[in-house]
Parts: sequence; structure tokens; C-alpha cells
Amino acid sequence: MSYSTNRAGTGRWTAIMRPSVGVLWTDDDTALGFFQAQLSGKVDAAPVQNLIDTAYAAGLTARQAFDQLAAAIGSRIDEGDLDNWRPNRASRARQLPGAMPEPR
Repeated sequence: MSYSTNRAGTGRWTAIMRPSVGVLWTDDDTALGFFQAQLSGKVDAAPVQNLIDTAYAAGLTARQAFDQLAAAIGSRIDEGDLDNWRPNRASRARQLPGAMPEPR
């Protein structure tokens, strides 16, 4: 048993360059997965999948597992539509250096 891998709706994602190349994503509810990059040559997704399986076995929620894995092996975190990897404008503005803060 593991997290759901239904990549749909709103969520967060981060690019991963090692131990595998691809995108780690979550819907912050029950789904967490790894979308492997399609590169020439062999890219092994097993190391990241093993980390996901270990987090599940430890009883972490999808949100907790994503946060820990993103901190350890991820890069910038985007938020938005998981169906097409389209970030929310507010999410992008928060992450750009020198960006204006969101209105309150």
C-alpha cells in the first residue's frame, strides 16, 4: 500500500535532479508521486520511489512526506494545477526574487 497517485486538481511540486530526475508532487491530501523525466538513456526512478514508500511506511501524510522530501532533495516549490503543471500567479510571485508581496 502507498499514497494515491491520482495527479489531479490543485497541489504542489518540485523538480528533483538526484537521486533521480523528475518532479515530486502532492495534492496535500492523500496523493504523492514522482513523475519521472523522459531523458535519453536510463533514468532510474526507484531511489525516489523508495523514499516515498519509506515515508508511507513511517505513517507520514502526503503533505508531511512531500515537505520532508522537498527539503532534502527538491528545489523551488511551485503551487498550482497538477493536471498541467501550471503554477498559480500568486505562487510564482512569492518565489521570484524582489517580487512584490501579496496584498493582505
